[in-house]
Amino acid sequence: MAGTGQRNPTGLSQSGGERCTLEKHGFTGIYFAGTKSPSKVVIAAGDASCDEKTSVLMSRFIREAGYNVLVLGFYLWKGLPKNLAAIPVDYVEKAIRWLKEEKGIEGIAMTAVSTGAGYTLLAASLIPEIGCVIPVVPYDIMSWKERRARSGGSEHPSTPGMGMKSLIRHGRS
Repeated sequence: MAGTGQRNPTGLSQSGGERCTLEKHGFTGIYFAGTKSPSKVVIAAGDASCDEKTSVLMSRFIREAGYNVLVLGFYLWKGLPKNLAAIPVDYVEKAIRWLKEEKGIEGIAMTAVSTGAGYTLLAASLIPEIGCVIPVVPYDIMSWKERRARSGGSEHPSTPGMGMKSLIRHGRS
């Protein structure tokens, strides 16, 4: 694989990305420069069950499409809080400040999965620089089977939003 430009099983190119640390940057992540839309970035956070390797792998398709991507350490990355409630929104604000000041980024999208999607929605509701949100299966969504059972078999059951209501009610400290 060396010198061929092929990807290894983690989804990282041989040259890898630019590592950001909690100590130096105020957030943990890996920045991958793309070739499309140089002034825009997708911040990709994982999920409560995603370590660094899995988070990087999950962003592979966005990176391969040529976009700038900051894979943001979210939960199971080395050195991060082991309590989801201890991950403050200003963590994302620090990443955005770095992207704007160091990389010249002007347009910011953010995506994540499950619990990370809930965190993404919360961050976007409080940080105006996030202009696009791509939440993938936010954690308060039920399966179709569960929805149908709770709605008495209705074809179009509604989704109770208790998870998001809780996030909005508590906001940031």
